[in-house]
Amino acid sequence: MKLKNWLSVFDAEIILEALTRTQQNGKSFNYLNAILTVFKQKDIKTLKNIEAYDRSFKHHSSLLPNRNLGKSHCRSG
Repeated sequence: MKLKNWLSVFDAEIILEALTRTQQNGKSFNYLNAILTVFKQKDIKTLKNIEAYDRSFKHHSSLLPNRNLGKSHCRSG
C-alpha cells in the first residue's frame, strides 16, 4: 500500500511511530509498509496497542531457543 492509503487506515500518530522505527533502523519504504501491514493484521490502532504488541513480541522472542548454544565463544590460544 502507498502512504496515502495508510492514512485512510491509521491515525497520524501510528504512521509517525512506524516512520520513526523505519528511520531508526535505516530502512526503506518497504520496511515501513511491513510495519503498517503487521499493525493492520494485529488490529493495532493506538500507541498503547503498539506498546502492548512490543512487550508481547519481546516476551515471545525471549522464549525462543538461543541460536548460539553449543557454539564456542572461546578463542583457542
